[in-house]
Amino acid sequence: PASKLTQGARSFRVSLNANNTVITFDTGLTLPVDAVTLETPATSFIKPVQIEGSTDGREWRTLAQGQPVFRLANGGSQLRLTLPSQPWRSLRLTVDDRRSPPIPFTGVRLHAAEAAPTPGEVFPVTIAGRHENPGETRFTLNLGAANLDLASLRLETDEPLFQRQVTLAVPQVVEDSIREQVIGQDTIYRVALDGQPAGASLTVALESRVRSRELFVRIQNDDSPPLTIKAVTAE
Repeated sequence: PASKLTQGARSFRVSLNANNTVITFDTGLTLPVDAVTLETPATSFIKPVQIEGSTDGREWRTLAQGQPVFRLANGGSQLRLTLPSQPWRSLRLTVDDRRSPPIPFTGVRLHAAEAAPTPGEVFPVTIAGRHENPGETRFTLNLGAANLDLASLRLETDEPLFQRQVTLAVPQVVEDSIREQVIGQDTIYRVALDGQPAGASLTVALESRVRSRELFVRIQNDDSPPLTIKAVTAE
């Protein structure tokens, strides 16, 4: 699969208002854009974002509302916003500051959509083991085969509200011992902000070849109770 184009936005402008922060920028791309990632030095925040797009820089169309962006004290974060895949000349992000003080934004990264998406296959993964340690849940998954090109891993749970950092690792033989090699890290969440529809992401992006049949999943719980994971699927 060809890698997707990622680049910084042009004409990045930030306007601080009484109840919100408005970020406006030009894409500089003729390719369809399906996501943007905000850049900020701020820590420990959570805010809803409205996304608008324009093809001419004058008329704006609402693409998404209430998408959450956050960064946790334990290092977990969600700063990527998805939008309908289409060529946009300009994008405008309105960050709601009514519930918490405004934060600084230093830039934004654009993610171009694939011109011809690589076909994928979703399949269930066997949970071979689960262990609860202080502040952490650890799963051992059996993928059923080695040398799979995994795009992502999805953890199915009915928990209503949560935020967890997830680390993926594989066994690696080093001299005469077996160690764990980290191959991916992401944040899964289900959040509901006041006056906004609930937002959720249960997928851990990977985009990597896994040479082992086994995959280790570590969920960082800190002081929160462990999540009830019903099933795991991979793409």
